[in-house]
Amino acid sequence: MSIDFKIDESLCIGCKKCVTDCPVNIIGFDKIPFIKDESHCLKCQHCLAVCPTGALSILGKHPVNSIESKNIKIDSVELEKFIKFRRTVRRFKGDELSKETLDKLIELTSYAPSGHNSKKTFLTITSTKVDTDNFLAFMMKEFEIYLKSNNLPEPYSFLKYVHYQYKKKGEDVTFRGAPHIIVTSIPKGLTISYVDTIIALSYFEIYANSLGIGTVWSGIGRYFFEILPSLKDYLNIPKENSIGYVMAFGIPEVKYYRTVQHDKLNYNYIGA
Repeated sequence: MSIDFKIDESLCIGCKKCVTDCPVNIIGFDKIPFIKDESHCLKCQHCLAVCPTGALSILGKHPVNSIESKNIKIDSVELEKFIKFRRTVRRFKGDELSKETLDKLIELTSYAPSGHNSKKTFLTITSTKVDTDNFLAFMMKEFEIYLKSNNLPEPYSFLKYVHYQYKKKGEDVTFRGAPHIIVTSIPKGLTISYVDTIIALSYFEIYANSLGIGTVWSGIGRYFFEILPSLKDYLNIPKENSIGYVMAFGIPEVKYYRTVQHDKLNYNYIGA
């Protein structure tokens, strides 16, 4: 399939920025830019983004449909405050998010970077609280069956407590009562594929928080996926995919009034 690399000669000024910025060096120049070997194209669209006059289009993407840098205003002070204010939410209202909001979250998550620009992360999202609750009930039922026929490995023994809280007390320790969950997965065997899914969820979380949507990383949920393969089938996750991580999200029931005060991570500088 052609990458559809096109140059509007009336706009091209011959600056060669697309040539020098191409990560895989496949753009040549002879009066105007041209593709030397499109089979190695990463589809990253750096060439489209770096062209100062909007002369270049690729993959059917045209500069007129992009946001120009001059229209992007980011206040670093406000961004610092936003990052510091982020909280993990474990109390949610039952209100479901609109389809439009879910679609927007997916769109923005699609801008997360990935290894070799593979964009292979697969997102599975529950649309309603009923869907989330039904999946949780199925998970707990499958775990109960698992306990009867298998020896639960010691690292997973805490899941018995999670199951007990749900079965005996009706408490959802896994998704914390959130109306939605998102599960990332990715085809097995890709280089640093697991990392891609985490980066994608990080982008998801940041944008969700900007909309007033709370999130919680569910390590418990991921543990259940590791021992219960039926969960992938239930959610129609491709069989060839490995689970990345699980996140629950929705409108927070709790309000935080200030940032916390973290100490710096351990670090060191190399060199003078």
